[in-house]
Amino acid sequence: MKYFDVYALCSHTEGYPLAFIEAAAAKLPVVCSDIPVFKSIIPEECSCFFRLGNIDSLCDALVCADKRADVLSEKVYAYYLHYLVRGKMAENYMALYNRVLNTGSASVEKNNKILFMITASIVVYHTAAHELLRVINCAVRSAIEILYIIDNSSNDSLRELKDVSEKIVYIHSENLGYGSGHNIGIRKAVEKGATYHAVLNPDIYWNDSVIEALSHFMDLNSDCGLVMPRILYPDGSIQYLCKLLPTPMDLFGRRFIPIRKYQERSADRYELHFTGYDKVMEVPSLSGCFMFMRVDVLKKVNGFDERFFMYAEDLDLCRRIGEVSKTMFYPMVAVYHEYEKGSYKNRKLLKYHLCSVIKYFNKWGWIFDKKRILRNKECLDALSQKK
Repeated sequence: MKYFDVYALCSHTEGYPLAFIEAAAAKLPVVCSDIPVFKSIIPEECSCFFRLGNIDSLCDALVCADKRADVLSEKVYAYYLHYLVRGKMAENYMALYNRVLNTGSASVEKNNKILFMITASIVVYHTAAHELLRVINCAVRSAIEILYIIDNSSNDSLRELKDVSEKIVYIHSENLGYGSGHNIGIRKAVEKGATYHAVLNPDIYWNDSVIEALSHFMDLNSDCGLVMPRILYPDGSIQYLCKLLPTPMDLFGRRFIPIRKYQERSADRYELHFTGYDKVMEVPSLSGCFMFMRVDVLKKVNGFDERFFMYAEDLDLCRRIGEVSKTMFYPMVAVYHEYEKGSYKNRKLLKYHLCSVIKYFNKWGWIFDKKRILRNKECLDALSQKK
């Protein structure tokens, strides 16, 4: 393979693609047909896919792979080292055997006891039904077995959404806040004996096998309690949502000091821009727009702190999860987020935001926060070693 520039997998059907492992080991950019088995196994970031039976699409994919050869070869080799070397493959099979025991659906049972299940929750408040269908369709087409729609609206007009799929459980609730709403779904996940639970924003959507890839990552990393994929704007640009634990200046300064150089310098460190967002890394604070979590860990930390009505509840939860397990960023798969920054446009939301930030610092400490200093130092030291 050392004489190849690009490796093309043009299969119409395929079992497990051993040729992909060989190409990845050789650091070759890979072009793949878009058959389901390839899409479920090979991350988009590691390959250029083409539409099966479309010669123009194949040509475009080959040109793309050649132009992005350096980036693709690094990503596919990193994926190989992380998942496909002999030891990792053995761990993967052992995790599968220990999880499944009996073959079945995505949720596995033995003696009427759930051995494996993925659940998810979406909290809505007077959201238009048609706006929710995109994220709902993403969820019900994935390995998610139960999707809890927690409706904090003053009426139950969204109840009709339960007819979209048998996977949907609609719950109309008093509006006690975003975290409180998700806690309803988390408690249901605990009751069901679910393995993983995803917290989803209504304005999230994704392609391909994001849930399956994150589940696979968690299976192989038992010390991880929370993982977040790469978050993109609809135009494909990156959202910088991996952060250090904030100081008051990080949050208030970014908002109220309109000096561009200051904000850029602050963001490079606080939002970890310098990492390139292209590697798996442990991060102290991850966004609440898409949180894929281990249910045993959620049970241990007791879910969201319901004193936060809106905003900062994800920061607080991430911090508490980080005290008992790892909180990881996994950029091999991506979701899209129509990030509104509502508190920048609406005074009522700004009030909620400020109140929550004050509650956060009252809880964890304003200036003297030894845990924050230590956690951030550990993160920066580890990332500097990865450069």
